[in-house]
Amino acid sequence: MSKRTGIILLLPILAAVALFAAKFARPERPKDEIADHLSFAVRCGGRELTIMPWRESEKNYFVFLPAFADTSAVVSTADGSFDLDGTPLRPVDSLKDVKPETTYVLQGESGERNLITFVKSSKTAALFVDTQTGTLNRLHQRKENREDARITLVTSDGKVDYAGETDGRIGGRGNTTWVHAKKPYNLRLSSPASLLGMASARNYVLLSNPMDMSNLRNKIVLDFAGKTKLPYTPRCEFVDLYLNGNYRGLYLLTEKIDGAEGKPDLASPTDGLLFEVGYNVAPTPPYFTTKMNRVCSVSYPKRLTEERMNDAAEKVQSIENAFKNGAEIPKVFDLDSAVRRFLIDVIFINADGDRISSFYFLKGGKIYSGPVWDCDLSLGCALDEWTVPLQNPERFEITGNWYPLFYKHPVFNARLRELYASEFRPLLGELLNKDFDAASIGVADSNRLNYIRWKRTYEGQNQRLCNPPQNSEEDIAFIRDFLEKRVKFLDSLWLK
Repeated sequence: MSKRTGIILLLPILAAVALFAAKFARPERPKDEIADHLSFAVRCGGRELTIMPWRESEKNYFVFLPAFADTSAVVSTADGSFDLDGTPLRPVDSLKDVKPETTYVLQGESGERNLITFVKSSKTAALFVDTQTGTLNRLHQRKENREDARITLVTSDGKVDYAGETDGRIGGRGNTTWVHAKKPYNLRLSSPASLLGMASARNYVLLSNPMDMSNLRNKIVLDFAGKTKLPYTPRCEFVDLYLNGNYRGLYLLTEKIDGAEGKPDLASPTDGLLFEVGYNVAPTPPYFTTKMNRVCSVSYPKRLTEERMNDAAEKVQSIENAFKNGAEIPKVFDLDSAVRRFLIDVIFINADGDRISSFYFLKGGKIYSGPVWDCDLSLGCALDEWTVPLQNPERFEITGNWYPLFYKHPVFNARLRELYASEFRPLLGELLNKDFDAASIGVADSNRLNYIRWKRTYEGQNQRLCNPPQNSEEDIAFIRDFLEKRVKFLDSLWLK
């Protein structure tokens, strides 16, 4: 047999092996004619931004359009033959005749008739993150995983706020929130940049707020804290997030507090450090422990000398001793930052405040309380039986790591009442009369789209066990009522 004949005979065998390998290299996924062959795109800033239809049920799809996307600028990128209400939908066809909030009949080559509804955000920027692999498989396997990504941020009026290349990165983050389907992420840009007017930095956070149906709690508390004199409160802005063209819902884009990029004086490599205290804080190096067994985990810098670590531990211990014994508060403790942080956690009843995790930082030889962080379980939002008592706006119970000691100290308590009357009470009046409405109205459409996308998740999770709101609009009304009752109650305690 010649060499040529041998090769010819071998070809069918190789083909069979290739087919076998292809079949079992990865499991078959259910075919979805629309998801596999239909997508949409909008051109902005020289980029084509993909928008994928989302399958809500077997025959029902949604297309979530960002605020800046006029339907005349949105085009079909279909690679099959589709009809939209009987009109052929070809590649690069404009959707100029499509009306948001309208449901159409979509029919593909298979002849199956599906319903597709176009819904549109407003007043909210859109963040498009396209991973290098084009999937979320690796990203969602472990929160420590990272993916190179191309990042584009467009304001609600269509201005490109940021357009990075593939050297950006996205990864998971969080503790309790990471186990939810709507996951939080860390975002790292290729070089420092200001996003939506925030401080120029490379690192940002995308908070998913999966336990907060209103999506407002973190925003309300962080914005309020920013109006007080509490230092280094992270700024934040809402975005509609699209990962590889898939709408993931309403997110809160925030400055990242650890690392302090954009805020170099918070915890520089030579002066100061940022540390976290709480029941969920693990003794992972670098860390130190107080005599009350409070673990203080250093978030930044991760490399520091033994001398700097011992200095921080000594200062923290002197503060703990003073409050435990009712002694004079040492000068190394910044009293006003601690009082302001205490007031924010107590006014809004932040379940995590001084319990699960709280941040402190050392700068210029003094310990400061802050920045404020992680406020989704506040304003009556309960996660489980442990947090249900926190839904009562007329309940006053100080628990946590150091807060009970703080509140009992006469100097701390006197300053608390003084700051509540002179600074916090006027700001609370503004929040209830004006700022709160601006926050709720500005995100109303985006919140509605988010609720469509995650309705089943909200219905399935065990939250707000006492009189749970049924939708985001009810939850916003719940928050306003809660805060009004809370302020009235605290007035009776602290404005005597």
